[in-house]
Amino acid sequence: MTGGRHNGGRRRVGQYSRPNMRGIRRPAGPTARRRVPAGLGRIRHRTRTRTRPRAAAASSTSGTAASPRRRFDLTQVLTLGAVLVSLVFAIPQAKNAEATLKATEAQAENLRQQQLTDRFSKAIEQLGTRDNLDVRLGGIYALERIARDSPDDQPAMVNVLTAFVRETTKRDPQGRCPNQPPTVDVQAALTVVTHRNPRDNDPRIDLSNVCLAQVDLKRAYLRYAYLAGANLRGADLRGANLETTSFDNADLRGAYLQGGGYADIAGDARYAVAPTNLLAASFRGADLTGAYLGGAYLRNAFFNGANLTGAHFTGADLTVADFTGADLSGTSLTCTPARDETGVEFALFCR
Repeated sequence: MTGGRHNGGRRRVGQYSRPNMRGIRRPAGPTARRRVPAGLGRIRHRTRTRTRPRAAAASSTSGTAASPRRRFDLTQVLTLGAVLVSLVFAIPQAKNAEATLKATEAQAENLRQQQLTDRFSKAIEQLGTRDNLDVRLGGIYALERIARDSPDDQPAMVNVLTAFVRETTKRDPQGRCPNQPPTVDVQAALTVVTHRNPRDNDPRIDLSNVCLAQVDLKRAYLRYAYLAGANLRGADLRGANLETTSFDNADLRGAYLQGGGYADIAGDARYAVAPTNLLAASFRGADLTGAYLGGAYLRNAFFNGANLTGAHFTGADLTVADFTGADLSGTSLTCTPARDETGVEFALFCR
């Protein structure tokens, strides 16, 4: 065999390579072309053609994308750092701004309260001016404006004006009242008080024992008011809210308490009056001679011991109204006594 030649009994190294599986020698050397068995070469060729592009692609991808990704990460870090730095400076600034705003608001509120106090004091001073009607009227309307600007001060306004009315409409030393309308300032004060926007903390209006004959209280809000012993002779109370109001021992002779008609101009819808609300109102011992209560809402009202001579009740709602002991002379009421189980009369219901 050719591959078995020896030089001095030894085989030359590097001249020939080991024979392959089929006994075919191949020349040695780095430039010698390797011959592989049929089929195996195709497998290796396919393997190389499959793996080399992937490796090349991976290397090319890693080489081209590494730098932009690093730049992108660095941009994010710098942006986040800038945001954090901004927050570090912004939070104290926001706190300082909030504190400044609160201090400004507190200062403005203190200034507003001081101005209201000054205005209130000035209005009280005007109201106490006895010799100048215009000044007193200015004080009354100043108090009304204060109550609108500061609803929390409305109870004070109600107390001041009702006290003014009581002081101005006192009876004479003999306990008599003049049969004449109230003065202009008294009427103005009553209009302001009884046409206010009611609030839950408003005090109960106390107009007991006042002299208010022929007073105009149309559509007045006098719910829960105390008018016991008042002289309301010929007063106009049409369309007023008088729910649970006390008229005990009051003089209501010829007073207008009806509702559902027209207040000023007959037939003009602009002057229509809602039924007067006298739900659970008390007229115990009151003098209602010739009073007009037609169409009024008088459910659960109390007329115990009242003088109702010639009073008008046409169309009034008298459901469960109690007329026990009342003088019903000259009225068209038909009454039925209510008795308990023992036959004792405890109420007199009329219709």
